[in-house]
Amino acid sequence: MEHRYSQRVDVDLKASIYKRGLLLGTGKIKNGSKHGLYIETPVEDVNLVQKLVLEIVVHLAPQDSRRYQLNTIVVRKSFEGLGLELEALDEQDSTTMAEVLSLSHVDYPHKITRPKVERNFAAVN
Repeated sequence: MEHRYSQRVDVDLKASIYKRGLLLGTGKIKNGSKHGLYIETPVEDVNLVQKLVLEIVVHLAPQDSRRYQLNTIVVRKSFEGLGLELEALDEQDSTTMAEVLSLSHVDYPHKITRPKVERNFAAVN
């Protein structure tokens, strides 16, 4: 049975992953709680109990974005991604994570979304 400190929230946030100040790659945070998260990533050069820093930018409006850094520890590793726990489970880190999760649902009114266009290219004879 898996133990979690708090309930997970589904999100879809891009994040950059750093190890010792060097960029390892990027990924998508798929769910999170005030104490941890799961990120889908092809990054493999990590070990359990290793410290990683995630950088997350949340775009609230065309001229308004917020940048967050989360200090984490790898607690699970799979081919699809990483389970990360916040390095320090103090109130400040939990508050930061809760803010990131709440802002992930913000969809500002001037956001431009383009429909996916499917194209069929037929050979012309």
